[in-house]
Amino acid sequence: MESYADLDDLADWLGKEVEELPGKSERLLQRAKYVIDYITLQKAGIEIAITEDIIQEVDEWEGNVNYEIGDLVLVDGVYYGCVVAHTSQGHNKPPYEYWEEIDVEELTTPTTVYITAPEVTKASCAQVEYWLMLGDEIGLTQMFNSISIGNFSLSKSGDDDVNKLAPMAYDLLMSVGMLSRGVKVR
Repeated sequence: MESYADLDDLADWLGKEVEELPGKSERLLQRAKYVIDYITLQKAGIEIAITEDIIQEVDEWEGNVNYEIGDLVLVDGVYYGCVVAHTSQGHNKPPYEYWEEIDVEELTTPTTVYITAPEVTKASCAQVEYWLMLGDEIGLTQMFNSISIGNFSLSKSGDDDVNKLAPMAYDLLMSVGMLSRGVKVR
């Protein structure tokens, strides 16, 4: 799972060198992405990824080129695939029997592009900084309203929103409109 910030971003945020970061930092950045996604997507209903169609890059047809079966060319905005290996000459420019017109949809690949505003990177770093400051590797302080050690006891909060944002992360996401009212902050 990718994160919105990398170790360099976190080191810059904390004013440290990457080598000085705790070993768990990468895992915490991934967890911060999960928390931000959970709150922005499920709680606020905001989409932070888009899918766009990427058309395979195709060169214009040229004369005096050795074309192999399956090679693709573009002529006057129309895509063609080579069906007979040949050396191109003026008379066999598409449309011609050596070429077959290709539907542009066959050359299109749906690709998901993730949009990461600088505030999302900063919010990820702020969330990790918060967990590190609390000394809370696994988020217990946010999941339970009381934890006892003697005779071990955990008490779940009455709140089902166990993935709360750090105050600074909340402010950053709110500043770019990624949060709606009612999102809880610790």
